[in-house]
Amino acid sequence: FMLAFAVDSMGLSKDVFGVQRCSAVYWLVLFFLYPFICATIMLAVRFLLQLRAWHEATLGNEGAEGDPVVSAGSAAVLPAAAALVGFVSSLLGLGGGELMVPLLLEIGCLPRVAAATSGFLVLLSACSNLIHYLAAGIIEPFSAYVTALLVLSFVGAGVGLAVRETEFM
Repeated sequence: FMLAFAVDSMGLSKDVFGVQRCSAVYWLVLFFLYPFICATIMLAVRFLLQLRAWHEATLGNEGAEGDPVVSAGSAAVLPAAAALVGFVSSLLGLGGGELMVPLLLEIGCLPRVAAATSGFLVLLSACSNLIHYLAAGIIEPFSAYVTALLVLSFVGAGVGLAVRETEFM
């Protein structure tokens, strides 16, 4: 999904492929992503329904605690709500997690799952932007900086896991 998004994003940028805004190619590339998004949503709903059926057949319950309940209505409303969150976040200059995490909590996700989902989406968004900037030649890789951030990230994750197991958390 992120590869398709990155290719679509680069296709719209003048600095990578030279696509002029509001040209026929621009609109074609812009609308390319929407059928892909719809197919991805349908696939995710299918997997969630299969997971629910597996829980019912194997474990005799309706699902694990924190699993979202999927219905025809929620399959239409939740992506629309997520799109609205993205739209409002882009207007306000927010990252999206400030509004997406409460939405995930509202549909029944556990707080840890909602926070992890938000963090994972930030990672995917950052990777997409990095691919675009590298392809456009806007930034050049600086290996010492990348290595330092990678090491600090792993150290921070380790400290977070260690603190999580204390009596304070």
